[in-house]
Amino acid sequence: MLYQDILKEACVETIAEALEASAQGANRLEYCSDLAADGLTPALEEIEQLLPQIDIPVKVMIRPRAGDFCYDKKDLETMLESIRAFKALGVAGFVTGPLTSEHKIDLESLKLLAEEAAPLPITFHKAIDKVKDKIAAIEELKNINGVDSILSSGGADTALEGKDTLWEMVACAGEDLVIIPAGKITSQNLSHIHQLIDAQEYHGRKIVTPFKSQIDPNRKIEIKHLAETSLADITECFNQSFADYIVKFNATEEGLEARWKAGRVDYKMSFGAFEEDQLVGFFITGIDDYDGKRTAFNLATGVIPAARGQRIVQRLYEYAFPHFRENGVQQCMLEVIV
Repeated sequence: MLYQDILKEACVETIAEALEASAQGANRLEYCSDLAADGLTPALEEIEQLLPQIDIPVKVMIRPRAGDFCYDKKDLETMLESIRAFKALGVAGFVTGPLTSEHKIDLESLKLLAEEAAPLPITFHKAIDKVKDKIAAIEELKNINGVDSILSSGGADTALEGKDTLWEMVACAGEDLVIIPAGKITSQNLSHIHQLIDAQEYHGRKIVTPFKSQIDPNRKIEIKHLAETSLADITECFNQSFADYIVKFNATEEGLEARWKAGRVDYKMSFGAFEEDQLVGFFITGIDDYDGKRTAFNLATGVIPAARGQRIVQRLYEYAFPHFRENGVQQCMLEVIV
């Protein structure tokens, strides 16, 4: 799937965060309370206040307490009551995940929750990461009417660490279920993760531009083209930007020069973010014709760790696209190496 077509689901726990995520480009929200406890059922009053203010779908977490995902009869009754109440407000769906004491899908409880939620869909949440045989669990979930997606980090702490399992889960789910990778996915690393997993949807606390409170207004970031920046500086920034990734890069000037020459890189159409004259982020663009249209190919985007969380990628895009239009670019595409 092309990068521009993916769905970005933001995980939020306040109305302010929900409105901010929507404004910054989230396609859907998962609303929870107490994310420090991995997310609990939010207050009904908050969702009632939020829905009239927002025009993107809102899914609600159904989890009555912290701790494990093994629910007794009382827990289940609370969950069913919550579904009924939120359903009446007009939410778009629910996120939940009952397990047995053996860390298997609690199929009977899940069926009851799905029946109560119908016709709204259910996402089986990251409780699946506690299940040993995730492929078998996917096959079970395919047979539960109303379950349409699974949220997972592949059993790892992060989506990057669980990428191989996530890729297998996406392949197993096919067209029956949507696998939604989660786990430290941010607006800064989403493009890279998408290259590795190729899912349809992604989930994260910072999947769109970080909330305003995280941006330091005192940091002065200047965006300009890279035509006057040395390849040595670009190479250094490139290697720093990917130094903490699971897939390690150790690019050389010669290697990047050869690769980008083949990709028809135009340095006047490639842009960098500079902080006190240091290159801290980049957006490398190749210009060529594709399907009869002048096309800008994004060959590489990165931000060094020390500069992340400052909306640099968004600033680069916002700066680049008007320049593309002025120079006759008709479409933009992301290059994916497989």
